[in-house]
Amino acid sequence: MFHYFRLTKDNRIIWGGGGAVRYYFNRGIKMELMDAPERYEQLATEFFEMFPQLEGDVIFSNKWGRIIASSTRFCMVPGVKYDGRLAWSVGYTGHGVGASRFGARIGIELLGYAPTDIIKMKFVTKTALPWVPEPLCWPGVRLTQLALVKADRNGGKRGLWLKFLDMLGSGFTC
Repeated sequence: MFHYFRLTKDNRIIWGGGGAVRYYFNRGIKMELMDAPERYEQLATEFFEMFPQLEGDVIFSNKWGRIIASSTRFCMVPGVKYDGRLAWSVGYTGHGVGASRFGARIGIELLGYAPTDIIKMKFVTKTALPWVPEPLCWPGVRLTQLALVKADRNGGKRGLWLKFLDMLGSGFTC
């Protein structure tokens, strides 16, 4: 589905992501799957598929798994409430550390402190779609998961369902 990775100052690689979505109809996320050994084995396999030249030279020393906050856009969503007295930014979708400073800057500008053209950008002015309620959420999640797997197998070529979601502004469209 997607992977994220960063090179650290001490020349190590932080690697995560993959097809980790584990949503179950109207029961949310199963916490026992967050630190499942199979997930780490899958991520290791996917790492060496991405970087086959590193196989045999790299070991994974640390593991971590939890859910991430997300919006229907799969990126940060800023906003302001209470007549401009409270600004917020949520849904970083795993990019919180890198994007939090940008989110804070947008929040400060939304509060009226030295505003720039950034607060006129569509992702700031347009409200993200709400998550669809059950029972519609479950088939939507499953259909999207299958469509993403198919797109991965087809070299990233998006099918009709993913194009429809793109048109709605839902999912990796920031």
